[in-house]
Amino acid sequence: MEFPAAPARRGLVPWLGLLLAGPASVPTLLASNTTVTENEDAVVMTCYTDEIFITWLFNATSLQLKERMKLSRNRRTLTINPVRREDAGNYQCKVSNPVSSTESAPVELYVKY
Repeated sequence: MEFPAAPARRGLVPWLGLLLAGPASVPTLLASNTTVTENEDAVVMTCYTDEIFITWLFNATSLQLKERMKLSRNRRTLTINPVRREDAGNYQCKVSNPVSSTESAPVELYVKY
């Protein structure tokens, strides 16, 4: 009995009708600005990845969203408006699939006050 081949997708390998996930690729995190003024500026951070499961880290722990923070529907873009001094620190995006997870290099946000 032959199994139909599954369609290939980036990061997934078809094998006897099953899709096997490969290791998650390291995402790239970019910020619209890394030095901002408190209560005057906004910052937009974008996580570039092909993975669909994305979480955000602040100073190496899970980011707790505040009312000034918004995530896009696909979780790839974080907007902070306005920025406050407590937002200063290191941001990362973490991507995962059923096989593995990996984090972007940190982007450090500086807040002038």
